[in-house]
Amino acid sequence: MRAIGLKKTIWAYGILICLCFMISGLSSAKIDPDTALGIWFFDEGKGGTAKDSSKNGNDGEIVDAQWVDGEFGKALKFEGGSHVAVGDFSDYEDKVSIVALIKTPAAPAWSDIIVGPCGDVILTLRDHKLNFAGQCAQPIPHNTWSTTLLNDDKWHQIAGTYDGKKVNVYVDGELEASNAAAGPFKTGAKYIGSRDDKQEAFTGLIDEIAFFNVALSDADVKA
Repeated sequence: MRAIGLKKTIWAYGILICLCFMISGLSSAKIDPDTALGIWFFDEGKGGTAKDSSKNGNDGEIVDAQWVDGEFGKALKFEGGSHVAVGDFSDYEDKVSIVALIKTPAAPAWSDIIVGPCGDVILTLRDHKLNFAGQCAQPIPHNTWSTTLLNDDKWHQIAGTYDGKKVNVYVDGELEASNAAAGPFKTGAKYIGSRDDKQEAFTGLIDEIAFFNVALSDADVKA
């Protein structure tokens, strides 16, 4: 498992943001900042708000999750249905990517990293494997699974992308599954760590998570 983290560098006048997927500090991928709908680094270390580092102001309300040390700075510890409510945003119906840095000892049942209502996105774990689909299997069924088991209590970069034609899932920068898919996502209020009713609860740490309205390429995720 490689040490991979999502870092940010703000360039002059805030015109460009370099969102760097760091592998031992050696390489980076540059992504248009206008495509970021939400970036949560979970580095506040205290308080009840998770700041959105994108330009969109989708700050999250922390519900019962605990501040802990992460792989890079601080992180949030989730268990028992604790979550972060990041609100309702749109503009990703046909193209979307989600990247996160997580650590979990086990995920035998549905364990949501980020989830919306039926028809919205869901990046989740089950049987210790990563899945990216539509919540309630709408419009995209739950048939795209990682091959890596994420139950070793170590840090992993995970990602799911959708370009309007296919769904991809990645673990530690490597493409592990891809399936044809079609149909726009609906949009709604999203939650990190569990559903709003505290079901499908993730157990473990999330260090950072980012949400884009483009389909990142293999090179973007791998860098």
